[in-house]
Amino acid sequence: MKEMKKSSYSIYFFGIAFFLYGMIFPLYRLSDLLLATGVSFLAYALAGKVLPKEEVIKTVKDAALREAMTEADGYIEKIKAQNTLINDKDISGKLSRIISITEEIFDVALNREGEVKDVRRMLNYYLPTIIKLLDQYIELSSRTVNGDNIGISLAKISEMLTTIIFAFEKHLDGMYSQEAMDIDSEIMVLEAILTSEGLLEKENETIKLTLE
Repeated sequence: MKEMKKSSYSIYFFGIAFFLYGMIFPLYRLSDLLLATGVSFLAYALAGKVLPKEEVIKTVKDAALREAMTEADGYIEKIKAQNTLINDKDISGKLSRIISITEEIFDVALNREGEVKDVRRMLNYYLPTIIKLLDQYIELSSRTVNGDNIGISLAKISEMLTTIIFAFEKHLDGMYSQEAMDIDSEIMVLEAILTSEGLLEKENETIKLTLE
């Protein structure tokens, strides 16, 4: 499988632009350093668009991720089947959320240069454990006698599903870290350009546009 990515030489334009800026303009103040960094990011971004993209062949990693996705599909189908046997709407809602997050995690891993290690723990432990807990939940909730121990066990499983949702959401958010860095870079470049053109001022970290 082939994929096109930004030229690896783009990063050199960042360093060259910063060096040249420092040779031409003073870098005594923090604002000077920020402006130099912004100009350098701009050079990096422009180089990424101008320079020919590099062709990257993705085979082993991509195949491993797709194999992991197939394995995950099996777990997801099992959870869906278990969900049909559960009458509690709260539990069913949590399971639907877990399924949705799991599918998105694997989608991100497949489409955003993820690594197998990003999802391997889910396959080796989390998803199988969820299925085991649900088997226990289904068995306990089907008992004709609803004693204290059964009630406590069911409540603990429900609480654990909530914890799993939180953990999966946190994991998914972490997978978007590169996108967050790219956005920060774009914002820094834009602020640097606006500042250099006298359209932006910063007072006590508060941004003010000066369009008069």
